[in-house]
Amino acid sequence: MRKYLPWLFVLQLCAVRLPAASLGVSPSGFIVHEIAPGRQYDVYRESGVRLTINNGDDSTHTYVLSSHRPSTRGRWEKGYLEIPDPKWCWFDRQEVTVGPHAKGYANLLLKVPDEEKYYNQRWAVTFGIEGKPGPLGIALAIDVRAQIETQSKADGRKSCSRSPTRGRRD
Repeated sequence: MRKYLPWLFVLQLCAVRLPAASLGVSPSGFIVHEIAPGRQYDVYRESGVRLTINNGDDSTHTYVLSSHRPSTRGRWEKGYLEIPDPKWCWFDRQEVTVGPHAKGYANLLLKVPDEEKYYNQRWAVTFGIEGKPGPLGIALAIDVRAQIETQSKADGRKSCSRSPTRGRRD
């Protein structure tokens, strides 16, 4: 046991000197209904929902915002396909800088192309919120999933098509 005491002392010193980090995001997930293909939406203007980034530590941090297909970042809910193109969803800024113990905001915009095949769809998309590395090379990141549901056509077509090459994820 005595031979490990110097190492325990070194570990304790390291632990004391490392700064604490805290990152929170809301909402942690959401659904956007009745999206009309061909129309651009500002989710904040239409619903009051925007991305809020909470920086809970003592340093200012910059976070990079991005959109992804869920298969590149994990799993998604049953009943939803991956969004065909994550570039249909974007934020009003690519980066958000948040001061110590403060909040930063970004508004989500989306536009589904105006094509018949994009009606009656249910898609999942993943938004990445990734901190730029600090002096120690460490950064925090969070993924937020959203579901996008497009408008139905009145002619009674099926409500959600499934591609034979892409199944849903559980």
